[in-house]
Parts: sequence; C-alpha cells; structure tokens
Amino acid sequence: MKHNDLTGKEWFEMGNQYYLEKNLDEAIRCFSEVIRLKPDSFASYYNRGLALDEKGDLEGAIQDFTDAICLKIDVFEIYYNRGSAYYEKGDVNNAIKDYTEVIRLKPNLADAYNNRGNARDDIGDIDGAIKDFAEAIRIQPDFAEAYYNRGKVHKSKGNLEDAIKDFSEVIRLNPEDAEAYNDRGMVFKEVDDLECAINDYTEAVRLQPDFAEAYNNRGNALYHNDDIDGAVKDYNESIRINPNIAEVYVNKGNAHTDNNDIDGAIKAYTEAVCINPDHAEAYWGRGVAFKKKGDYDFAIADYQRYFEVGGTSEIVKQYLIDLKTKIA
Repeated sequence: MKHNDLTGKEWFEMGNQYYLEKNLDEAIRCFSEVIRLKPDSFASYYNRGLALDEKGDLEGAIQDFTDAICLKIDVFEIYYNRGSAYYEKGDVNNAIKDYTEVIRLKPNLADAYNNRGNARDDIGDIDGAIKDFAEAIRIQPDFAEAYYNRGKVHKSKGNLEDAIKDFSEVIRLNPEDAEAYNDRGMVFKEVDDLECAINDYTEAVRLQPDFAEAYNNRGNALYHNDDIDGAVKDYNESIRINPNIAEVYVNKGNAHTDNNDIDGAIKAYTEAVCINPDHAEAYWGRGVAFKKKGDYDFAIADYQRYFEVGGTSEIVKQYLIDLKTKIA
C-alpha cells in the first residue's frame, strides 16, 4: 500500500511506532498526516507535541499541546506536558498555571505538586513551594525528589534543621544519592558541624568520584578546620575534574596565602581572573598576596581593579589607602 492510500488510523499507528523507536522526525511526519486528514484528532496534536518536545522544539510542542487542549480540555496529561515545556522554556508563570490545572483534574498526582513547587521556588514564592513539596510528600511518602527539593528550599530560607531532616530522608530513601550528601554537608557546615560536613562530602565523592563541587566543598570545610594541606589537595582534585570554576582557584589561593605560599597564591588567583575577569574576590586575594611579597604597585592595581568590577569592601578600601600612603 502506498503512503498516499493510508488511513488516518494507519498514519497514527505508524507515528506511534516511530515515536517508540525514537525516530522523531518520521513520527512528526506521520502525526502531521493524521492532522491533515483528521483536523480534530486531539491525540495526534498531543503526540506530535511530545515528539517536538523531545526534539527541543518547545514552541512547536506548546502550540500542539494548546491545540490538543482546545479539542479536549479535560486531559491532565496535556496540561502536565505543556507545563513542563513552559518551564523548560523559562515561562514559569504559565507553567504554574498548567500544573495548577493538572492538580484540579488529578488532585493526587504528586509529580504535579513537586513540579509546581519548583516553579514557585523559581519566582521566589518560597512558602508556596514548601507547601507544594509537603503535599507531594503527603501523597507519596517515599518521594525522594520532593524531600530533596524541599530541603534545598528550607536551606535557602535559613531553616537549616528542617533542611538537614529533608536531606537525611533523601539519603534514607536513596543511600546512593551523592547530591543529597553534598547538600546536607553544606548545611552541616553552615551550622558549624565541620565533622559531619566533612563526612558527608567524603561520602559524596565516594559515590561520585568526579564530583568536583563536593571536593571543593570538602576543601572549604577542611580549610575552616585548619587542615590547609588537606584543603589544597581537595581544591586540586576539584580543578583536575573541572578546571573552569574560578571560585575553586580563589579558595586555593586563600589556602596558599594562609600557608605562606605566596607564589602559589598569586598563581591560583591569576587562574581565577583568567576564567572570570570580573571576580572581585580574586583581585582582593591577589592584592593581599602581592602586598605580602612587597610588590606594592601590583597590589594597588589589584585593589583598584577590585572596585572596578563591583567590590565594595571597606577593608579593601583601607588597604588601598594604607598602601598608597606607604609608597608616597
């Protein structure tokens, strides 16, 4: 049978098969043929929207989901997927509207509350986000992702004990979750429990040996625990895994400065400003290192650059005044 002779049903079945095989272009072509033959086929708009979404054509996907809703307004899956496409596109307010409609149509769908919680968090509605994550957890008590998301929001709000509880629940549900150990470690550090923080970062890098952020975080905890050599080792490992994070070089520079390795500090701060020429703390740190080395002109230049890129510290301002007076 020639393709021109296929019925709408046959085109639809072919489209579904191509979609399952991840042949998205052919799936889209088939669903488009169904729509040409049967313009009221909401399922074809919906399925073509799914295929377009997977291809990264969010505008096309949103339009197809919208056309599907116009034809059949009470299918929660369509709102859910359009909400996800809106969210991925950065249209958070429309994502919230769609997740809200999903919840109206399907009140016990934990994923919808979790997703709306993420969207509310993005627009600064912290309390609304916490309520949504709590509802997702009430519906699905083993929903590790919702505990994790609520833990991050609690952390950002300063509810540190609640954050620790949520990250601990994630770890209970999924003991292999390196991100949860890393995030709980950050909260432990905020409450000055350096031993627990170091233990959590250590578990994070055991589970995920290429976890650059966790090495950096453990380095920071070791630094504050006066283990400067251990901190430098962790910063080096973080840099080995990902050499493009300016902040890690700044942390390494601070450790070298405290260890009186001034040349090592200058080298680290210089790496930081090569990656991010507007990193104010790197200029501050390098200025201190140059001053310790006696290179006052370079120190003054770095302090001045610190203010040029947005630094506001009164301490640096006084450093600059004192140094200019010293060489006058």
